[in-house]
Amino acid sequence: MKQLLVYFLIITLCVTVLPIAAHRSIAADGGMTVSVFINGAVCEMPLEEYVLRVLAHEQRGIENEECLKALAVAARSCGAYLSLYGCKHDDFDACADGSCCIALGEITDIDKASLTRIKNAADSTRGEVLICDGSPALSLFCICTSRGSRESKEFEYLPAVAEESECVVHMTERVFNASELKDKLGLVDGESDCLVYTENGKCEFGVFGGRMVTGDELAMLLDLPSTELAIEKGDGESVCRSYGVGHGYGLSLCGGDRMASAGFDYIDIVEKYFPELKLNKMYND
Repeated sequence: MKQLLVYFLIITLCVTVLPIAAHRSIAADGGMTVSVFINGAVCEMPLEEYVLRVLAHEQRGIENEECLKALAVAARSCGAYLSLYGCKHDDFDACADGSCCIALGEITDIDKASLTRIKNAADSTRGEVLICDGSPALSLFCICTSRGSRESKEFEYLPAVAEESECVVHMTERVFNASELKDKLGLVDGESDCLVYTENGKCEFGVFGGRMVTGDELAMLLDLPSTELAIEKGDGESVCRSYGVGHGYGLSLCGGDRMASAGFDYIDIVEKYFPELKLNKMYND
């Protein structure tokens, strides 16, 4: 009986006290770093620098400060998660390839006004992260699986959000020849179009010469960063446009910018796009 009681106490400590202690150690640590493979080498950068470099890359087209703040929170959460748990890479936490992990910008490449904006966004939210079960959430992009995968564990707490209009931030355009695309797909003939869309406005699948091709496959074939697609057919050549850089889950830069324009602050924005997560402060320094 005594032994059973001891085992019970040990298990209780493991389940309750250890996670709390781990969370406290995170909260006390403002010196967290993220190891990033960038420019052919692994760079160990402070978490707050990682946030700035994400903002440097993503800030183009974002007009409102509150949207930038929401993005800073999401970037910090993601960086903290990667620092603590890693992801798809064995030798470093993340890479700077946007098609694999999260693209980073060079601070020196942006103008002074933009640099001031992103620094203000990062400083005013310093230490703030989105928490899931007591730990930072991988909340920026679903980067631990392939593009647009519906099987990633992040989708358990990231809802699909349908936007009211097309997102022009990071709009990417590809001109493609229908016959070349058919060759890539191994088809003889047939027209192409996106026919079915998911609840968040992304292309679920298209039909090419009678064959169903998923939105993810189409985006990859045309080297597009998003499955929010629109195809404009032409004689011989067609144009495919993708809007945004993501998968329709989590933070929308366009939606966040529209909310900020309407007077909502960054807390309102993160609450809309991350309703299952809690905003918390990991450190204050």
